[in-house]
Amino acid sequence: MGCGGGVSSGPEILSGLPAQGQGPFSHRSRGENLAVLVFLGCCLQAALLIPSITLIPGERTNLLTASIAGVSFLACMLLVRKTNAGTTTAACVTAVLSLLVLLSGWLSVSRAPAVFRGMGFVLTGAGGFWCARLLLQDRARRQWFVLFCMVLLLLVIAGALAGGLIDGTITRLLDDNPHQVVCKIFLLAFAPVTLLRGRGRGLATAGALGLVAAVVVLLLSKLRSAVIIPVVIVLAVVATTGRFRMLKALVVGLLGCLFFLLTFWGYPDRQLQLMNYLPVSYRVESYPFSWHIAKQHPFLGNGLRASRQEYLDGYTLKSSLGHRRAFVRNLRRVTSSENVFLTFMADLGFPFLVLYVLSVGAVFAGAIRRVGGAGAVRNHRLLYALILSLSAVVLHCLTTDDLLVPHVNWFFHVLLGMVSVAGGQESPGPGDDGVGSV
Repeated sequence: MGCGGGVSSGPEILSGLPAQGQGPFSHRSRGENLAVLVFLGCCLQAALLIPSITLIPGERTNLLTASIAGVSFLACMLLVRKTNAGTTTAACVTAVLSLLVLLSGWLSVSRAPAVFRGMGFVLTGAGGFWCARLLLQDRARRQWFVLFCMVLLLLVIAGALAGGLIDGTITRLLDDNPHQVVCKIFLLAFAPVTLLRGRGRGLATAGALGLVAAVVVLLLSKLRSAVIIPVVIVLAVVATTGRFRMLKALVVGLLGCLFFLLTFWGYPDRQLQLMNYLPVSYRVESYPFSWHIAKQHPFLGNGLRASRQEYLDGYTLKSSLGHRRAFVRNLRRVTSSENVFLTFMADLGFPFLVLYVLSVGAVFAGAIRRVGGAGAVRNHRLLYALILSLSAVVLHCLTTDDLLVPHVNWFFHVLLGMVSVAGGQESPGPGDDGVGSV
């Protein structure tokens, strides 16, 4: 949760393990090393949810991860020197966004769940962004963090596969919802994509194998988004790079369609229908219904996870895909728009939605500007991989509210913080191949 430019650390090539003496704790103060340890510990807990403790009985928000994120945020603020240009603007934006979230919750008719969910979002969002922005400014530490996230991804994949072997579900040992597992895989996939494009053959092979294992888990999730979104991302990549772009895009599109149909053939319990199919009809109806709520609470919204049933009075369903009774039944259970942008609009208000979208856009624009324009982004391995992963999650959030889940929100904003400091405009140094920066 923030915006602004970052600093560049020169020509950076992830061609293997960082050199000896260039680890994440090298040449740093004890205080900063402590902040790094807390940050890595939060990443580990957010990835595996170990330990998993309910801090407030009856509250669904993962307040443990949010609390660890808050401690990590505080450690960075107190123990790390703030040398990055543009921190004042980013800090002001973070403060305003956080204040809007907390005010929305405090004034909500469902104060307790709205405040707790808001605290989870603020602590993991602001914490993840600022920890990454302050702790991952130098090349060596980013290299180590890419490898660390590769390990985290493999652990998440192992947990999902183990759950699949136990009872056929990828959530047995991990999250409660397969959407959250898929979202974490999308986010952590930046690590194998970065390694895959590096010069080190061993790390590139590890990256390729990691991506293959991730695809297996995505198939086991039985989610449409887990199949469609990777195909869309690959389509975007092949349509913008290399020769024979349209031909390659056509091949990927055809393979994607075949892949999608095979998924439904392999899981006969899944449905392709649209009419009277609750997951589809609820999401479609959420557009006009969220607008209906937002018009009544334009400035601070209704509050995160606040009850929406009272807004049904006098409301007529706009979509012909479902029935009112089914929509009302699902509304009691979900209490959100199943689209994070609609949820921000209805639950937090227009000022938050506009400022958040603009600030995230400013982070991307700043990174693209530093590397010399949109055409040069693909030459910077880490930045390119980060943008691909974040784009996948943004697409995923068009049908889910996963950013309201603290451990998913943490990784999203960690990657966003990395975007704010990754890349550079310097020319390649001796021995570099000019491919890009980490």
